[in-house]
Amino acid sequence: MTKTNTVEQLSQALNQLLDAYEILRDENKKLKENVEELELQNEDYQEQLAKLNDTTTHHKLEMNDMLSKIEGILSSKPIETTETVEKTQNKEEETPVVKDQQQTTIDISEETQEEETLSHSTGLDLGRMQSLLNDYK
Repeated sequence: MTKTNTVEQLSQALNQLLDAYEILRDENKKLKENVEELELQNEDYQEQLAKLNDTTTHHKLEMNDMLSKIEGILSSKPIETTETVEKTQNKEEETPVVKDQQQTTIDISEETQEEETLSHSTGLDLGRMQSLLNDYK
C-alpha cells in the first residue's frame, strides 16, 4: 500500500506540475504578445516624434528667418518721432502725392505650398506674414 500511495502522490504532483507549466506557458505567450504590441506602438510613437521634431525645426528656421527680416526692416527705417509724423502729415496735406501701386509676384515653390499646408494645421498664417515682410523690401 505504501508503494501505491506513493505512486498516487507522485502522479498527483506530476499532474499539478504539468498544469502549472501549461498555465505559465499561456501567461508567457500572452506577455510576449503584449511586448510585441508595445514595441509596434513604440515604433509608431518614435515616427510621430521624429515628424514633430522635423516640423518644430522647420518652424524655428522660418521664425528665425522672419525675425531677421523684421530686424532688418526695423534697423533700415529711421524711428519716427511725433514731430516727424506731424511734418509728414502737413506735407501730405499741402501737396498731393501720386503713388505708384505695383504688385509683386511671388513664385510659389513646393516649399511655400508645404508652408501653407503647415500653417493651416498649426494656425499660423505664414503666407500673410511673408507677404507683409515682402511689402517692406
